[in-house]
Amino acid sequence: MKAKAAIFFMIALFISALPISASEKNKGPANMILDGGNRGNTSFPHSRHQDAIGDCATCHNLFPKKTGSIVELLKQGKLEKKQVMNHCRDCHREKIRAGEKAGPTSCVKCHDKSLKN
Repeated sequence: MKAKAAIFFMIALFISALPISASEKNKGPANMILDGGNRGNTSFPHSRHQDAIGDCATCHNLFPKKTGSIVELLKQGKLEKKQVMNHCRDCHREKIRAGEKAGPTSCVKCHDKSLKN
């Protein structure tokens, strides 16, 4: 009887861990360096945004979840030069107006010429 209970417990534990493993696998890097053009690259705390926003489509409706996708879409003319920056800045401003903690809203607070990809 104890063996059956132990097996049942192990199976339940294994099944309950599956969704966590699958969601963690697709989270992407915790931090990224985004190409910021001639103003300098931008350090992007990806995991902090995931925690704060929760819905990946908020950002990824503009570009796919793929390294280099922003640069590629810009080259193809499928994304405007400042479209990503405007998206980020506008979201930060909305959060500030709502009295919430938010990221920077000025160019110099995001772009850093010393950051390398």
